[in-house]
Amino acid sequence: MDVGGSTVAEGAGATQRRRGAVAQATVLRLLEANPDLGSGLSPEHLAIARRELIVKAIVLPRAGVDVERLSRALKPQLGLLILDGVLLRDVEATGKLTSELLGPGDIVFPWPPARALSAIATVSRVTSLTPSRIALLDARFVAMAARWPTILGEIAGGSAARVRETAVRLLVTQLVRIEDRVLLTLWALAERFGRVTADGVLLPLPLTHRLIGQLVGGTRPTVTTALGRLARAGTVVRTEQGWLLAGEPPSAIAREGSDSADPPTGEGDQKPRVMRNP
Repeated sequence: MDVGGSTVAEGAGATQRRRGAVAQATVLRLLEANPDLGSGLSPEHLAIARRELIVKAIVLPRAGVDVERLSRALKPQLGLLILDGVLLRDVEATGKLTSELLGPGDIVFPWPPARALSAIATVSRVTSLTPSRIALLDARFVAMAARWPTILGEIAGGSAARVRETAVRLLVTQLVRIEDRVLLTLWALAERFGRVTADGVLLPLPLTHRLIGQLVGGTRPTVTTALGRLARAGTVVRTEQGWLLAGEPPSAIAREGSDSADPPTGEGDQKPRVMRNP
């Protein structure tokens, strides 16, 4: 795997080669690709950093590219910074699978040895969910960026934001009603990846019922039932472009009954109770 060339072969398997799973390497000015990283610089320093901070970048032209393998091969100093697109991280342990979506500003780093969780064997996979572009934050980049500590601070801030998002996602998965989990998760994703249309907020991502289940801690059948109820209520509609969310985003979930995080039997048969913003 050679990022110095025009392409990067993403997989050694013949199947992946037949499918054209090739990542294209290029170079770019980082602050032109992500202007927010220079928000803490003075105009003078910003002009210099924009001109001189050049990084290697990798274009993932299709969904399904194995970014985890790419990251292990490139061995980035700080990781791979997502510039455009959406990546999918799956983590599997004890026969269970959970997923999260990663977007611009997030860092992908080779899955470290689980020292604190050595009793739990985990497997991590990161693949492109949409065509994407990522920047290689290698030792050369760290040496250059050290001239402007606020840039490194912005990168660290993105990682801190992801930790907060993970905490919120854990909270959502503790809600009893599957409809509540699905609705809040879709709105949280729409806040980051969606766009406003005349009919509502469109989430233009290829989210299957199974993948939504992995995001919310539910099974595909119960997610299908929940989405059916939400569709009949007019709050979530599947379109050719993605998922359309109507109305206002929910501000809170009215709690009833048990505080247990485990969904009750027949969770898909319960109606969502959503309190909306006034």
